[in-house]
Amino acid sequence: MIAIALGGLLNGCKSGDMEAAQTTSEPEKERETDTGVIFQSADCGKYVLDYDLLPPVETEAVIELVETVEAMGQAEQTEPETSAYLPGDAGIENQICILADTISVWLPAWTFFYENESLKDVSLAVTDLDENGRLELFMSGIMGSGSCSYHFLWEVKETFDGIELCYGWGDSGAREEADIIWQTQPICAYRESEGERLSYIFDDVSRDGLVEFYGGRQAISFHDGELSIVELALFWETLNEEGEDFISVYVDAQGNEISKKDYEAVVDEWFEGYGRYQVYIGWTEGWPDWGRISAEERVSLLQESWEGFLIVQP
Repeated sequence: MIAIALGGLLNGCKSGDMEAAQTTSEPEKERETDTGVIFQSADCGKYVLDYDLLPPVETEAVIELVETVEAMGQAEQTEPETSAYLPGDAGIENQICILADTISVWLPAWTFFYENESLKDVSLAVTDLDENGRLELFMSGIMGSGSCSYHFLWEVKETFDGIELCYGWGDSGAREEADIIWQTQPICAYRESEGERLSYIFDDVSRDGLVEFYGGRQAISFHDGELSIVELALFWETLNEEGEDFISVYVDAQGNEISKKDYEAVVDEWFEGYGRYQVYIGWTEGWPDWGRISAEERVSLLQESWEGFLIVQP
C-alpha cells in the first residue's frame, strides 16, 4: 500500500481551497514559460506545478510497468529453489534466504528494467527502513530521456514464509519518484523522537530535453507496510526564449513561491527539532542477471547488500 502526500497541492490549489476553486471562473495566470506547467492560480494565489501538464513519460513503458505490478500482486510464490529458509524463522540469515528464494515474485520487475531499451540504471538493496526487524527488498530503475525513476518494495511477511509487495509504481498514479539510487550517501533521515518512524530525504530531478528541468525534495517513510511520500518543496527551470538563461521557480509545500536559498533550507525548516541520522543503503552494482545466477550467488549478493545498510546518529 502507498500513501502520497503532495504537501496539500491538488490541481494547483491547496486542498482547503478546492471547494471555492470549483465555483469560480477566474482564469489562471500563466508564468513566463512556454509550457504552461507553472502557473499562478487566481483562486489560490500560489505558484504550483500541475503534474497533469508535465511532459509525458514513455507511455508504453509505463503501461507495461503497471501491468507488471498487477501481475506480481496476483502471482503465487513458487517453492524455493534451495529450500534454504525455514518458515517462521525470524533470523537475518533466514530472511536473506527468503528474499533470495522468492525470486519468482520480484524477478518480473527486474526483468522489465533489465530488458528495457530506455534503461539508464537499475539496482536493488536489502533494507529495514521501518526498523521492525523484517527485511525489505527495495528495487529502483531509472529510465527514459527524462531520467524518470520507478520503485518497487517488498517486505518479508510476519509469518516469515514469503514476501509481500508493499509498493509498486502505478499503485497511486504518482507522477514523480525520487532518484534514490543516484543519491549521494550518506542519506539524511529525521525522526521526532526515539521509536518514531524515520523520514528519509531524497531529491528528484527530471528533464524534458535540454531546456526544461523539474523536480523536488521529498521525505519518504515506510511504516506498517505503507510507503509515504511527502513533497517538501518543488522547483521548475526552463530556458528563456533567447536560449541564454534559465527561468527558475521554487515553491514550498503550500504553493508559496520561495527563493532558491529557502528551497535549499526546506529540510532544516521542516524537521527543526527532530533527531538527525545518516543512512547508508547497499545498492547492488553491475546489473546482475538475477534470473541466471545461482541461488547461492543470490544469497551472497543480498547478504552483501544488507551488510551495506546502516542507520547511525552523528
